[in-house]
Amino acid sequence: MQKFTLTQGLGDCIVAGASLQRLAINTGEKVGFHTSPLLKPVFENHPYIELLDSPEDCKQLLWPSQTEPVVQSTLWKIHTMQRFSVQLGFTIAPYDVLKIYDEQGKILNKPTEDIVCINQYSGERNRRYIPDEYVEFIDCAATSLGYRVVRLGDEVRDIQSCINYLRNCRLFVGPISFQYHLASTMGTKCLTFFSYMPPNYYSHFYNTIPVESYRSCVPFCEELEKTMRDREDCWGGCKAVEYDKNFIYDKLNELL
Repeated sequence: MQKFTLTQGLGDCIVAGASLQRLAINTGEKVGFHTSPLLKPVFENHPYIELLDSPEDCKQLLWPSQTEPVVQSTLWKIHTMQRFSVQLGFTIAPYDVLKIYDEQGKILNKPTEDIVCINQYSGERNRRYIPDEYVEFIDCAATSLGYRVVRLGDEVRDIQSCINYLRNCRLFVGPISFQYHLASTMGTKCLTFFSYMPPNYYSHFYNTIPVESYRSCVPFCEELEKTMRDREDCWGGCKAVEYDKNFIYDKLNELL
């Protein structure tokens, strides 16, 4: 059995899991995955991925920033879903996301409740977040349409609870984050705020409506990461967080 490890960046671990899922399907053999124990509810019933307790004999999956400069340059230019698959020798489709299975072996993917889940902040709070004014605007709009709004991160305390909400909600709203990747695994419709991250590199297109920033720096942000660390005005707080409220309202009406 091929074995792999990635334990940091919960969203990245889910993205890596999609590539391992595809590897197992391609080879017809289960793969082993050593990852964060927090993600046990995501992987424990997966028919193609076996959770490992130890990283022994595992191949380390790498973020682009951990690779050699020549490889790093290539990885920044491909879709985030593909940055792990190319390390495994193939290219995955951006929409070929990880699936989550229940104890009966069924894929979780059928929303049943009139709930809108909002996740305001990613783990990178100063660069990937939704400003308060848009969160309140969306909350009011969803409530006026008869939906109950759940603020993920406020009501939700563990990943199993997140799964329970996201598998049943009609819409997820948030930045690029662990919660967004988790919602995508279950096919939940997503209204996703991209700030400095271009949607063509970070969107799971089949279930995502992107809310984009049109600041001119966005297409080059990741490639300029090293120099940006010296630019206090950007690193202290991303400026690509202004969005079109009319666009947001129109999309809410379409999705709900």
